[in-house]
Amino acid sequence: MTSLGENNLTERFLQQLMANQQRIYAYILTLVPHVSDADDIMQQVTMVMWHKFEQFAPGGNFFSWGAAIAHNKVLDFRRKQARSKMRFDDDLLQLFEKEIPEATRGMQAKISALEKCMENLSIQQRDILRDKYENGKSVKILSGDLGKSSYSIYRELARIHGLLLRCINRRLICE
Repeated sequence: MTSLGENNLTERFLQQLMANQQRIYAYILTLVPHVSDADDIMQQVTMVMWHKFEQFAPGGNFFSWGAAIAHNKVLDFRRKQARSKMRFDDDLLQLFEKEIPEATRGMQAKISALEKCMENLSIQQRDILRDKYENGKSVKILSGDLGKSSYSIYRELARIHGLLLRCINRRLICE
């Protein structure tokens, strides 16, 4: 049984994580060459953040805190991968890190635009995207679930992507 204080702590952590997770993940992606590695590192970062969240000062900069943890996890990853043929030089890594604040600001604007544009989609369109990208369903499974051909699912996804891309571009130009 959890206490009220633990529930509040969990809720605060989840709110902060949801608000900053994409930016932290984007930061990691700028430092490692493969998405699968970034996924693994993000998972490790999230676990460390959860275990140390009681030490996080309320009102502090959650993104900066998470990015610092991510930086350490990337360094750990790089040490483990030191024998690999594909490896970033430390100077190159530092150069990337200098560019990250600007890159994540641009990404945050795109994420915000995407969130607003998602509101313009129909419930069915949002459900298809959620099933495909959040739930990881294949087009074959989606076609079975929706009683449509795989071809029609691909066409619908392409149409939705086009709608979102045009909407995002309009929003970014207007800002």
